[in-house]
Amino acid sequence: MNSLNSQYIRIGSGFLDEYLRRIEEIERKHEASQLEARIAGALGRNAFYTWSVLFSDKQSPFVHLKLPVPTGDKFRPAIMAFTYFVSVELEEVFDTYNSPFTQQSLKDALAPLKGVSKEKISEIVTKAIGGDDAGRYLRSCEALISDARASAKRVQQELVKKYFWGIQIMIKDTSGELLGRIPVTPGDATEELAVSIFQQNSLRLISWVNDQQADAEQHCLSWEEQEQVRNYASATEQGELAQARDLIANCKSKYQFAKTHSVYVKDWEKTRKSMENSLREDRLPPGISANVYRAIINATDAVMKRKLELVTEGFQRKFGESIYNFLGPDGKTKKVFGLF
Repeated sequence: MNSLNSQYIRIGSGFLDEYLRRIEEIERKHEASQLEARIAGALGRNAFYTWSVLFSDKQSPFVHLKLPVPTGDKFRPAIMAFTYFVSVELEEVFDTYNSPFTQQSLKDALAPLKGVSKEKISEIVTKAIGGDDAGRYLRSCEALISDARASAKRVQQELVKKYFWGIQIMIKDTSGELLGRIPVTPGDATEELAVSIFQQNSLRLISWVNDQQADAEQHCLSWEEQEQVRNYASATEQGELAQARDLIANCKSKYQFAKTHSVYVKDWEKTRKSMENSLREDRLPPGISANVYRAIINATDAVMKRKLELVTEGFQRKFGESIYNFLGPDGKTKKVFGLF
């Protein structure tokens, strides 16, 4: 991957930071509920994941393509492309939930989104992106995504069009026009990459929804029990995130960095299995009820997800490519035989 691609990933990281900062401000001003703000934030994080993969994955047609040289961190065509990816995630979430072809198990996993207005999330996204024409541009993105859905003969082709058009927008026309596009040659590799992006973003969204459900379950505890769980989670988070930040600051090897991510995943899976067994067999720590222990497991799971997200984003910022170029989609299996 060339230095220009790495520069684009860093620019995307900067977009995400500013986007999330503005969403926090919107929530503080009570212009959005906590759930609405969190949904908008989750869409931005998925958009950045798509962005970084398309600029770094070896299967991406844009890795070796001559890209326009950005004129600064606020390079307008790049902002437009990033906004497009947020729009893709917005459409994906609500279309997936409302589609009659979506499996019931996936609908059940996304059930907490049922009472959230798509229009309200669009409003939050528009404010977070900023600019007088942001709302109009998002509507144009929605039309382009609908066109991809209508013109594709297979789901894989739809995903290729939706994801790849985002970069094409930026490359073809740097004057700000939306519909600039360049041809992408269809094939197994491009379809495989598009499906992988979709699967990863779906898993990240479902994981996020599960975290919201865990938060809701904690509110069923007494105040003293909630405080007990919060204290445990706070202490756990402090130690786990410090470990992640130390890795980001000091590890200079991509392979060791990725291997450490794999170790984190495996260690937590082993620990969680042990905790679940203790809960099932009623072998609980003294003074801890089953409900509190369940909340502790869920809170620890949420902490570990934040830790892994921090590690993943840290890798992208530090090395200018996706950590999943070195790992399998589960974050722990080796992608290249013999790598670890």
